[in-house]
Amino acid sequence: ARKGELCFLNEGSSHHIRTTEDYQDFQLRLDFQIDRGANSGLFLRAARSDGNPAYTGCELQILDDFNWEADTKSKLADYQFTAGLYGAKAPDTKDALKPLGEWNTFDVYYRGNRMTVRLNGKLIHDINTHEVGGSPPFKDRAATGFIGMQRHGAGSSSGDDYARFRNLFIRPLD
Repeated sequence: ARKGELCFLNEGSSHHIRTTEDYQDFQLRLDFQIDRGANSGLFLRAARSDGNPAYTGCELQILDDFNWEADTKSKLADYQFTAGLYGAKAPDTKDALKPLGEWNTFDVYYRGNRMTVRLNGKLIHDINTHEVGGSPPFKDRAATGFIGMQRHGAGSSSGDDYARFRNLFIRPLD
């Protein structure tokens, strides 16, 4: 942590930071900032098992949408862009991510199988998750789990960290 921020370093082996509590129905707000080449994510309702949190719960992708394909000489699947439900559903808009180095804000409302996601105020998802496919389909994923921030891969930043998070607020819903 630095100045109230959780910083994911270019060096290190930890895969994610997660809450100590599990959540089922909640509202969440989180700011994030990324550098060139960043690959990260926000896990929601991820099971505390050895399984991949992106598939035991879900992952809202956080990625350098601006440079990833050119820098890695690869083609992204539609769900791999920032705010996509990783492995399952593309974001409804791809123009919500702010330029690298600026702070972005996720607002998530998740109750039962209803999920609404906004990125920087733009509606990205307003869905019934039980109608979302993937492998496994969302209807077969954990209904309760941890919330976490993924440290998937280092960026090409010249600094020490490639992703930063701040102002994480989680409010359980009754």
